[in-house]
Amino acid sequence: MTNRDIFLGALTLIGDRPSSDGADYEERARHLIPMALQTLAPMDRILKRQRGKVPVRLLVIQVDMEKNAPIEDDLFSCACYYLASELTAFEDSQLSAELFVRGEALRRILSESIPFELKRL
Repeated sequence: MTNRDIFLGALTLIGDRPSSDGADYEERARHLIPMALQTLAPMDRILKRQRGKVPVRLLVIQVDMEKNAPIEDDLFSCACYYLASELTAFEDSQLSAELFVRGEALRRILSESIPFELKRL
């Protein structure tokens, strides 16, 4: 999954196509995708540890749209919803809030599906 995939997924959620306002949205997305990824970083670390992978630090200001996103593919939908929410924040605050709530609901569902074990300290 590339950063462009996240961007195109977000455009689909807001009902836009790359040809309409794509240039403006794409430039903004390059700066907003890191915010979406940062929101998902704690869950990404848990998924990576569970799968025996090394967690990746997500400290970037701007992404290359053609590079792979540094998060697990399970979080793709959440990232799309968070990015769509950020892209529409100033144009349509109600749509932005709805998209954020849906992204949070997906994140919660994914979080509940991660197996874990409780141990006494």
